Amino acid sequence: MEISIIMPVYNETVLLKRSISSVIRQTFTNWELIIVDDGSLDDTRDLVSQWQVENKFPIKYIYQKNSGKHIAHNVGVMNAT
Repeated sequence: MEISIIMPVYNETVLLKRSISSVIRQTFTNWELIIVDDGSLDDTRDLVSQWQVENKFPIKYIYQKNSGKHIAHNVGVMNAT
């Protein structure tokens, strides 16, 4: 069984670092992390790119025009495997 973790984000790189670290430290390893960036204006894309390169776990990054958390969450669900 694989679990999809959907993380809508908007201009929160400090909290995003903590959140991604928390997911990666889990003992259950059959998961995918889907980060849906809701139009951030900060370094979110760069931070996620670093995590994608440095970690063996699947991290999907999806950027969308700012549309709200509920839309970002739905986009994550549509991209879950």
